[in-house]
Amino acid sequence: MTNTLLGTVGDTGGLKDVRSDVDQAFRFFNETLKVQEHSAIIKARDISGNSLIWGNTAKAWGSPYVYAAVITNAFILGNTAAGILGSSPLGSSLSAFTIYGVTNPNGVWKEALRTTTFKDTTNTTATWDTTNFRWSFTTGQIIQTSLISYNETVTIVNATLNIESSQITNPSNLTYYLSADDGTNFEQVTLGTQHVFTNTGKKLKLKIVASGTAQIDIDDSNDYSYPVEVKVNQ
Repeated sequence: MTNTLLGTVGDTGGLKDVRSDVDQAFRFFNETLKVQEHSAIIKARDISGNSLIWGNTAKAWGSPYVYAAVITNAFILGNTAAGILGSSPLGSSLSAFTIYGVTNPNGVWKEALRTTTFKDTTNTTATWDTTNFRWSFTTGQIIQTSLISYNETVTIVNATLNIESSQITNPSNLTYYLSADDGTNFEQVTLGTQHVFTNTGKKLKLKIVASGTAQIDIDDSNDYSYPVEVKVNQ
């Protein structure tokens, strides 16, 4: 390697030691990314008002449905018909979204606890932890999901619940249930064993009930994930 002095005689303050040859080193790292497709939820809500919908026999041309009618039961800023303070209410009074389908890749629902998308907020009393990716229970607490599989044309006759056993703390304190009829009848199931429903249906839900303290972790100490899985009609 060659060193070169830059500067002029008498100007020693400006002398610099510059390496004319620089060795470059490249380091390569390998990383494995595991990409998974998630569930798709199909939702819709009713369109209120008297606007006609082209091609829709229920809201066809003629009284009371008219062309270019404006929905005025919600406040729309800048809209001459729906933006009148004191007349149009702030917020929205449209109907709530209704679920019309829940589809899962290869018929397998997976829950990694990164979101609360499938949390039944009314019936769940245990901790649904999306920070540490775990379900935590005390005595009598419940985890219950919203719809995790729904196809109006397909009857659910069997399902299999899988949870990695090494990720369960105090497994004897947990009892598992599945319902194929939208929660009307929950039937007790065994992990890893296909359950044939006595009460079949089209809307699947999961429920876990604790008889004591327990915990289900999705990620292990090496940050490897073991999502909760439910296989449907397989």
